[in-house]
Amino acid sequence: MFDGRKIESAVREVYSFLYPDKKERKKALARLDMETLVQSIRYRSETLLPITQPAPLTCP
Repeated sequence: MFDGRKIESAVREVYSFLYPDKKERKKALARLDMETLVQSIRYRSETLLPITQPAPLTCP
């Protein structure tokens, strides 16, 4: 569904807003295990969440 490169690019873009200073951003990104992060995002995006249907209204 999602390409790993696109996910990594999106994470880097978010971190550019969170850490405007390039040195801080580089340190923050170094703390991430990018491969595991990308795999977990891909796994969650492929897993469908159960959709619950509201109970039908019954008229007596």
